[in-house]
Amino acid sequence: MIGQIITLLGLEVRLEFRQRASLAGVLLFAIGTVYLFSLAFGSVEPRLWNALFWIILLFGAVNGLGRSFSRELTYRYSYYQQLTSPLSLYVAKVLFNTLFLLLIGLLVWGVLSLLFGNPVKDIGLFSLTLFMASLGLSLILTFLALLAGRVNNGPGIVAILAFPVVIPLLLTVVKLGAVALRLIQQTSTNKDLLLLFGVDLLAIGLALLLVPSLWKEA
Repeated sequence: MIGQIITLLGLEVRLEFRQRASLAGVLLFAIGTVYLFSLAFGSVEPRLWNALFWIILLFGAVNGLGRSFSRELTYRYSYYQQLTSPLSLYVAKVLFNTLFLLLIGLLVWGVLSLLFGNPVKDIGLFSLTLFMASLGLSLILTFLALLAGRVNNGPGIVAILAFPVVIPLLLTVVKLGAVALRLIQQTSTNKDLLLLFGVDLLAIGLALLLVPSLWKEA
């Protein structure tokens, strides 16, 4: 299974960079949003900086990950059925999407810091929160993309289903981001990190149970 995941991950990277439209579109959306805010506000306070960062990451994730299975659930479905197991394909997608969101997050962090300054005081906590948020969003949105893969306007359905599911995750990462920026004093940071970890574990458990059935019925 590990060999299959590595092979599929490499294939995913090659296909994405061969068809750069979705990658370039999400990156352009992220950079363009930050630039428009710089034109509109000139400068932003740390609290708005924190909210803007996570909102851009969330919308970039919804736009970029909603089509995760657009290739596999069309004319290539029978080929992938013979090539690999559904869990291997799902894990490869999750790993790629996590790296993709980390890239977006680091890029937005850099552009926000360039235009508005970097108010992050605890870089370690903020980086860990970014990783956990990217992993959680990837697990949830990749699963929803498989769920909506055979439906017309699947990405739109992913967006509708995603927001109620990711709100607890988003509230937690915004809070941890505020702690990393020293906007609030928080002594129970470990509990919030454990909550993020728990959300990720729950998404992994649901994937192990449901992905094979969803793939079979796709």
